[in-house]
Amino acid sequence: MKTKDLDSRRYSDGGICAVGNLLKYLANDNGVFLIAEFGHNKISDKSGRREIEYIRVAPFIMLPQSAYRIENLGTGQVRLNYTLNQIWDKIEWDRRIAEFYDLFVDLAIYKEMLNPCFIEAGLVPDRKAVLLRSSRTDIAALVLKIVIGHLLRDRGTAHFFVPLSLFTGDNAQVGFRDYEAFGAAFSVTEVYEFNKTRVFEKIETAYCCASFQKGSAQVFPVPYFREDNQGWQENEATPLKTSSDQWRVTNRTARNEKYSIDIHLAADQQPRQGANTCGANDVFIFSDYPSFIDEEYLFPLATKETWGDRNPTPQKWIFLPYNTTSARPLRRAAVRRLRGYAYLESHEKKLRARKGALLNGWMRKGCWWALLGVGPYAFAPYKIIWEAYGKNEFRPIILSHFNGQAWQGNQALHAFVPCWNVTDAERVLEELRNPGIPTLLKELNGGGKCNWAQPGKIKKIVSFDHTAFDQLSLIK
Repeated sequence: MKTKDLDSRRYSDGGICAVGNLLKYLANDNGVFLIAEFGHNKISDKSGRREIEYIRVAPFIMLPQSAYRIENLGTGQVRLNYTLNQIWDKIEWDRRIAEFYDLFVDLAIYKEMLNPCFIEAGLVPDRKAVLLRSSRTDIAALVLKIVIGHLLRDRGTAHFFVPLSLFTGDNAQVGFRDYEAFGAAFSVTEVYEFNKTRVFEKIETAYCCASFQKGSAQVFPVPYFREDNQGWQENEATPLKTSSDQWRVTNRTARNEKYSIDIHLAADQQPRQGANTCGANDVFIFSDYPSFIDEEYLFPLATKETWGDRNPTPQKWIFLPYNTTSARPLRRAAVRRLRGYAYLESHEKKLRARKGALLNGWMRKGCWWALLGVGPYAFAPYKIIWEAYGKNEFRPIILSHFNGQAWQGNQALHAFVPCWNVTDAERVLEELRNPGIPTLLKELNGGGKCNWAQPGKIKKIVSFDHTAFDQLSLIK
């Protein structure tokens, strides 16, 4: 509950609460945070009595982005730049909690304060990389580099619970795996991966306990202990190829076993994620076929049921207002001629509010109906597609088309290799069924993780025609 003195000479800092308390209340406690604001004035200069001018009540998560700010990263105070009364006509009453989280972590002042820290710590190479979202690196990586580089004495050791993604994540964590903190070398000497014991309640992120030593070069293999139903199993961890690559975790008894993976893909067949609506699934994705949308721009969307049927039928559809020849968003004139334009226009405000450096490029051109992850590959007549997120099995299948429309993957849930003829599709499918691939995927991060078989990981274990990638032989 807030009171607002309407005397313009009186100062108000707009204080709400600490960032940690806010996120705990919203995320952990599933709370609904309402702000009740009472605007008041003095009845007269001689009287201390107040007169209520207005009362405004709104959910905290639905205010415009410009209303929020974060000050002092030490204590992380959330404040408001405006009163509810000032922004009343800009409140987004239908905003979902997931959209608020995206908006909140993307606050300009928050990024402006953190981005130089990521650069200074060597976690991202430059400001351009930050703008292109290379700063997806865990903030845990930043904290660790600062603590090791500035607070730990030479040859000192430290033990931390950290996100497992620091070691199993792909490109976003390369800056941490240079094993250097502000000019000082450090090494990871031992890791314990917790899979059964709940050290932290209500924390869903995969985590481990890792030991670090300052002033020593990184040496592989790293002793790696993984918890399962039988207790703690001793393994060892090594990087995939170069020292900054994500780690493979293997059983010591399998050290001398060898296998090679030889899969050749052309330059235009790089593994891809599915189409990304950038937070607008409710606008572009339909569970029932929407007859009010032009059928040539509706495409079948892969779902879990797709892998349970030899001849799958769509359970969902995705609206892609794109020219399938150029693979670019339709021009404004073409969009306005669509049967579904009225529907699209009704969501214009929401679509324009989406954030992202790459998406902003289309926004500046006026294409507020654009998505990410849509290119010539999206309209290839054949896709070798697999479930890429949170799975334990690697099951690639061929999807061609349904009623003439190419199947689409759904963001990070799916990954695929595009093919332009059935012969090539069958060849790629057969090669992707190499039993070494799921074995390697499990060694890289275990099953069930969010980056189980994402494109970046698959790219590292296959070879491409006409590139510098040679056949990759992996030795356990």
